[in-house]
Amino acid sequence: MAKMRVCILGDSHIASQFGISLQQILNDAGFDARRFGVGGATASSWLSGNGFSKNPKTLAEVESEGPYDFAIICLGTNDGANAYVITKDPTRLDEMANKSANNIVEVSRAIGAPVTFWVGPPGMTGKAANPYYQPEELDHNYDATAPRFSGTTFDSRHIDTGKGDHVHVYGSTATAWAQEVSDFVIERL
Repeated sequence: MAKMRVCILGDSHIASQFGISLQQILNDAGFDARRFGVGGATASSWLSGNGFSKNPKTLAEVESEGPYDFAIICLGTNDGANAYVITKDPTRLDEMANKSANNIVEVSRAIGAPVTFWVGPPGMTGKAANPYYQPEELDHNYDATAPRFSGTTFDSRHIDTGKGDHVHVYGSTATAWAQEVSDFVIERL
């Protein structure tokens, strides 16, 4: 019997220890997990392919490695930061979050898996070395994106980014986050 094929796609969270751990946990559970993570990626950069000088794969190439039985998309962190950079006008944050959410849905459609899980960004402490990663922007992105993945959204805001750069997670925190996501996904398959 063939293993279920999984596409894990996202930003630096997928490129780093969280994504590596998630792929390993899923592979150990009997899945064929393929991981595609690019630091600094947004949903729109995956759609356009722009800004990916270090990316070994385009979205079309990711899709061509399918078909996938399900996908896990971890995008939204950089989308929230970009919304803050583009406009500090709080009345426009919902507009920017909706645009990001629509782009995440388009990435999901391009992958073509029958089921997509969206893993939202971890909790930002507001003390990041880069001041654009703020809880308010991420909350707007959650509010816009979660309904589009009803029942398949993993809310990561409880994950503590208080160590290191206050954006990423490392060590046992990254492994624990990956285990939580894996358990969530497997429970819903």
